Amino acid sequence: MAQIAVQIVTLSIAAVLTRVRPASYATERDEDGR
Repeated sequence: MAQIAVQIVTLSIAAVLTRVRPASYATERDEDGR
């Protein structure tokens, strides 16, 4: 149970960082994802 919670928190933080930081790799992922 604890491991699942940690993974959810890590994924949420990663998503927030990806949106907050308009980094070069973020633009590359936008092209790949969309």
